[in-house]
Amino acid sequence: MSGPGGVGKSTVSRFVAAALDRSVVVDTDAFLGSIVRGWVDPNRPEASQQHEAVGAAFAVSAITFAAHGYAAVVDGYVFPDGAHGLATACAARNLACHYVVLAAYRAGALVVS
Repeated sequence: MSGPGGVGKSTVSRFVAAALDRSVVVDTDAFLGSIVRGWVDPNRPEASQQHEAVGAAFAVSAITFAAHGYAAVVDGYVFPDGAHGLATACAARNLACHYVVLAAYRAGALVVS
């Protein structure tokens, strides 16, 4: 589940996970919030190393849950670069990977693609 802040990723992720038998929500914000020192504003160009570390951490978590039979719903801004990396890692382990991008089309409207 990807998209900019405020479009409903967390809400939709929880609804999707709740509709499945064995599921977990992997919240990328929780991983980013785990950084105690050395945190860099994610919107700054110098945050690229932080993005790599956080992306690797949540990808390993999601893949580990999936490998053990859980539907892992990743909640965070990962599209397009992170989605490609996650899909590649899943394919290498013969795990399915699907993505949803939520976007605010106009005030009050939600577009799912």
